[in-house]
Amino acid sequence: MLRDFRPALTHHSTSASCALVLVDTLDCSMRFCRLLSHLLFRWLAQILSSKLMASPAQVLPLAVRVTRLYRQSLKHSLSWAIDRQIWRREALLLRERFDLNKAETNEIKIRDLVEAGEAEFEAKRHPDPYIFPSAIDGSKYERNVPPPPGVLHMTPQEEAWFYGDAAPAAASSHQSHDH
Repeated sequence: MLRDFRPALTHHSTSASCALVLVDTLDCSMRFCRLLSHLLFRWLAQILSSKLMASPAQVLPLAVRVTRLYRQSLKHSLSWAIDRQIWRREALLLRERFDLNKAETNEIKIRDLVEAGEAEFEAKRHPDPYIFPSAIDGSKYERNVPPPPGVLHMTPQEEAWFYGDAAPAAASSHQSHDH
């Protein structure tokens, strides 16, 4: 609305220049409010759409979800069973549970079974899962990494410093092998 009065103001008066600054300030703040409301609307739309849309795990084919659930459950059971024979018995029981519904063809029932299995997996997840020592985030991961090969050879200056007076003999023997 203030923009309509802009042509009527003269640029020579102080009040007119103050009014122009006020109009520009109000114009900028109104644009900022519109931008902010637009961003807020988009953010809310993303939140609502993410709640309504299926999760990435539910978009995968059922066979892939079943395979991933079995593999995760099998690997995760190692965190609960320390002894390998106990773990093997648990692995056989787990395989038996998966084989009970292997012949199921109804997709809705399969989806319900997979969702129930995923929920059970999340409920029975170990609070501190076992990580192999040399695996990523394991206790030995990248411990005592061998140095790069170029670091192991001494430069001529280092040989002179290290060998002192014996440097010419050591350096000449190294140089004769290099050439």
